[in-house]
Amino acid sequence: MNQRDNLWIIRPDSDSYATLKQKGRSENWIQKLNMLKAGGSLLESWEPVLLELYQDENREQIQLPVPDFTMGVVTIAMSATALELLQPLVYRSVEFLPLLTPFGPYYEMNVNLVDCLDVSNSIVKRYDHSGLVMGVQKYSFHWDKLNGVHIFLLPELGLSTFFVSNRFKQEVKENNLTGLDFFPVPLLPQQN
Repeated sequence: MNQRDNLWIIRPDSDSYATLKQKGRSENWIQKLNMLKAGGSLLESWEPVLLELYQDENREQIQLPVPDFTMGVVTIAMSATALELLQPLVYRSVEFLPLLTPFGPYYEMNVNLVDCLDVSNSIVKRYDHSGLVMGVQKYSFHWDKLNGVHIFLLPELGLSTFFVSNRFKQEVKENNLTGLDFFPVPLLPQQN
């Protein structure tokens, strides 16, 4: 991947599609959340989690379609159909953790953290007390670290922002996979 490639931020579309939620919280939910934040593998310790259809008591219940992508336990989850279609593209970058739903199997995406943000050339907002990155207004990347990467998280932003390549977006659109919104990553011009 190089700067001529578009990068996208993805978020589940919970306005147009049904949303799933965890039925109760397991005792080790915080431990799993912390492991995901640290970028650690969960495959050996993961137990399938039951997700159910979320019913909002304050909204009129309209039968929304069930998407291929939705919120999982902590991060974004994908349907078995989406997994089958996208696994060849992202298998090096994602650990797929099984979820149980009334609509068949889904998989929580434990996405790799890639230390590729060029912080010194990005426009970042920092926390006053620690100096750590709070957010990024304009991004600059070490593109050589993104060769062959089609989905990733940044250590500076943790689980809050999923980045995908233009090829990932094209695969989702060409295969009519539903439930994701794509937002262009605001990039700074490449430094010479």
